[in-house]
Amino acid sequence: MEKIDFSQVSVLVVDDNMHMRKIVRALLMAFGVRQVQEAEDGASALEAFEQNSPDIIITDWVMPII
Repeated sequence: MEKIDFSQVSVLVVDDNMHMRKIVRALLMAFGVRQVQEAEDGASALEAFEQNSPDIIITDWVMPII
């Protein structure tokens, strides 16, 4: 099976639950993603998106401050 290199992929994880953000971060890093950013609400996610333009955004569906 061919191994995929995720080391250059940037991901923004958006969730108001800190524990869920940490779990998703750990899973992404286990897959080799080196650039993982976190945001706890929609406002900080928008700011992070504008500053860094991540390749992928993983987000909670229901959050405060959207």
